Parts: sequence; C-alpha cells; structure tokens
Amino acid sequence: MLITLTRFTQDADGSAYAAISERLADRAHDLAGQLDDLMDAETPIWIHLERDPTDKSDAWNQLRQSEIWASLQEALPLHPLACQDAMRERHPPKYERFPDHSFLIFRYFAETDGHEFELAPLNLFVGHRFLVTLAPKGAGFVGRLQSKLCRENSIENPPLSRAACQMMRKVMDEYISYLHEIEPRLDELEDSLMSSDEVDEHLSELTAYKSTLKRLRRIFSYQNESLTEVSAELNSEDEPSFFPEELQHELHDVYEQQERASSLTLLYYELASDLMEGFLSMASHRLNQIMKVLTMVTSIFVPLGFLAGLYGMNFEWIPELGFRFGYFLLLGVMGVISVGLLIAFRKKRWL
Repeated sequence: MLITLTRFTQDADGSAYAAISERLADRAHDLAGQLDDLMDAETPIWIHLERDPTDKSDAWNQLRQSEIWASLQEALPLHPLACQDAMRERHPPKYERFPDHSFLIFRYFAETDGHEFELAPLNLFVGHRFLVTLAPKGAGFVGRLQSKLCRENSIENPPLSRAACQMMRKVMDEYISYLHEIEPRLDELEDSLMSSDEVDEHLSELTAYKSTLKRLRRIFSYQNESLTEVSAELNSEDEPSFFPEELQHELHDVYEQQERASSLTLLYYELASDLMEGFLSMASHRLNQIMKVLTMVTSIFVPLGFLAGLYGMNFEWIPELGFRFGYFLLLGVMGVISVGLLIAFRKKRWL
C-alpha cells in the first residue's frame, strides 16, 4: 500500500493552517509512533492509503494484509463496523455517524487504461482531529488535492472536513466531465439516425451507454441520500457534526453538483433509450420497405407464373398450342398484366 501522511499546522493567530505531506513506507511501527506523537500534540492529521500500482496483487488483499491498516485501527478510534464496511469492495455509497467520527463512502472513477472505467469506493473517516481515506484503486485527484493543500499557506479552518468536502467535489467534477463527454457522441448518433447503415454498431454502443448510465443513476441515488443525511446533521442541534457549520456552502455546492449529475444521467439515459428506439424503428422501416418491394415483385410474377405453368403442362391436347401467334399473344398478355399491376401500385403510392 502507498501511505501518505499530511499534517496541518496552525499559524500564530489560529485562523488558518498549513499542510505538510510525506510518503511513508508500509511499516506499521513507523506510523504508530508518529500517530502517538501527533495525537498527543493535538495536530490535525490526514492519512491516505492507496493501492500500490507496482504491486500486481489485488488491491483489497493489499489493504487487508497491510499492517498499516491494523495499526490505524489500534491508534485511532475507528468504529469496527465502519472498518468492516470499508473492506467491502462492492459496498454502495453511505453515510453514518459514530461517536468519534463520521464514516462516508463515495464512489469515484478509478484510473484505468483506455476508455473503460471502473467505479471504486472512496472511504472517508472524518473526525475532529483526524481524517483517514482509503482508495483501493488509483485515485489521482487525491494526490492532486494534497499537492494543492501543501502549496497553500492559509487553509481555512476546519482543515480535515474541508479536505473531505473538496475530495467529494473532485469526485463530482469527474462525473460531470464524463457526462459532458457523452453528450456530443449522443448528438452524433442522433444526426446519423436517418443516414447511417451501421445500425448494429450504433445499437451496441447505445446499449453500453444505457448500462453505464443506469449504473451511475444507482450510485447517484445512494450518494444523494448520503449528502442529504450530512446536511440534516449539519442543521441538527442535538449533537455537533463532524462537518461544522462553516462548511455549509461547500456541502451545498457538492450537493448541487450531485443533483446536476443525477439530472444529466437521467437526461442522457432517456436520450439513449429514445435513440435506440429510433434506430430500431428505422431498421424496421427499412425492412418494411424491402418487404414491400419483394411483395410487389411477387404480386407481378404470380399471374405470370400461373400462365407459364398453365401452358407448360404436358397434355397432348391443348387447343391454344396450335394457334400460330399464341406465343406472342401470351407474351403480350403477360406484359399487359405486368404494366397494369405497376400502374395500380403507382396509383396507390406503393412505388
């Protein structure tokens, strides 16, 4: 596992903080000693655990087998039930308040190769003097946020819950960016609805979009409930929240981004469904046109085939066979029938 420890030091007047980050080796005793000193000094700390990309083993096995994770549970008041939920790879987003911290699961885009993506859980343990985040898959936005905080010399109070809000905002920004990338492609598919011959390819692509958007809708519904609970706790007078009132605007901003992502997902899901129905309708219309042409051809050749079969029978006596101009007369009758049917089809606007 990759472990990053960020310490927040308060300035002289106590109005702002500065952040210092350092990468730690995966050695439990090193972190345990630092945690004891930092907790005694009442220094706000942020510990981030992330999968080591050079280790090819499963990310969850890395986390479960890491001595650092066991050390954190001993050094910090992390609730056992929250730790169990953090170890569940497919746990949906949730928010839960515990006596010593709040526990929040947010789903984010894990970094993958190509255009494929994977949703991974970002687990946040938010306490008054500590923040622990777990990202079993690559989460580049966390490292970028840490670098940004270290460059700033005046981080507003409270630093830990503010960092948690900024991470949630980063997650929502990535969702919005992905949804904005879908929109022009759906517009292209809509424009090609009447002219494209690649119906099968387009239907496969739209099916993939629908599956992705349906998955995002489910994730967003859980995250919307979680943010609603955080906001309700923020306004509650029963007990102080680990997200203080100073973060009301930041949390509202995250909630607005969540609502926007939910509405865009629903909009694009319905658009993809309409496009699929449109492509299927166009394919059905083209098939009907082909069947209409084949039906007209069959309608013309049925009487011609009847006449040809009638005079092609092998009876010894067929009176018309002796007629000198019978062959030419039969061809003329066939021609009149064909032209007559074509005229009839034309009047009915079938041609």
